[in-house]
Amino acid sequence: MTRGQSGYSLLELMVVLAIMALVMTAGLPFAVRALDGLSVESDARLAASRLRELRTVAMDLQQDLRFVVSQEAPATLVAPDGRRVHLGSGAIARIEGGDEDGVLVLGWDGSVSGSLLVSRGNRQLRLRQRDAYGAIVIEAVP
Repeated sequence: MTRGQSGYSLLELMVVLAIMALVMTAGLPFAVRALDGLSVESDARLAASRLRELRTVAMDLQQDLRFVVSQEAPATLVAPDGRRVHLGSGAIARIEGGDEDGVLVLGWDGSVSGSLLVSRGNRQLRLRQRDAYGAIVIEAVP
């Protein structure tokens, strides 16, 4: 630059943009993993909230509500009476344990039989009832 001129040259701007592109490219995998983690946590919180509501419905009706993972949409739990619990579109749900394999039972007495495993990418969270008739909690799966 000559004296009396203000601003940056095209070469200086190109160098700064190249450095910014390198930094963003290096950080992209970390950002994607962080977003996946936030998404699965959001899915798990939504499912836990809905399961708590439906457990109350089961107690009001004084009948067990049984849920299985939908074959058409792996991110949806379905009951025989048509009730549904939807997760995010990229999530995968799996039911573990309980009295029947692949069935999550919300008991009319406030109990929950089985646990729900919610996963997205490499991140997995489990929803289960910590102790008999206790709260439904979300915990990380190692």
